[in-house]
Amino acid sequence: MAADSQDFSRETSKPTPAVHQPNTSAQSEESVASFPATVWLRHADQFLLGSLLIVLLVLLIACRGKMSGWGQAEIEILSQQPREYYYAIDINRASWVEWAQLDGIGEVIARRIVDERQRHGPFQSIEDLRRVRGVGTKLIEKLAPFLTITDEEFKELR
Repeated sequence: MAADSQDFSRETSKPTPAVHQPNTSAQSEESVASFPATVWLRHADQFLLGSLLIVLLVLLIACRGKMSGWGQAEIEILSQQPREYYYAIDINRASWVEWAQLDGIGEVIARRIVDERQRHGPFQSIEDLRRVRGVGTKLIEKLAPFLTITDEEFKELR
């Protein structure tokens, strides 16, 4: 029985399990200090990097504003009235291509005018264009501002 009493005392002398207690401030500082440094930048480096990024962002916004004309007065562009070009041809020197540039005269009539001039001689006046088939009084009136005679001998007849 003495052995049994020793066994009993062993059973009763077993330590009781520890109850989990919350960390105190001293323990938490130790755990933070023993925590391995996994952050690749120190606080000073992070502050510097953040400051540089903010400065870069401000510079980008300022550059964009300057390029877009932000804060500047609009420029008023004064444009001229469209010009009307004066196109005149000499009826005794113009090729059929020049005649075809005039409104109301196509390639066929232009070739007829040049052929008539080559066969029967130069036109003495703008009214002589009526001898060409397809050219009438209305067409001559329409084209008169664009037709000239520059040969000296025919200039007086105009």
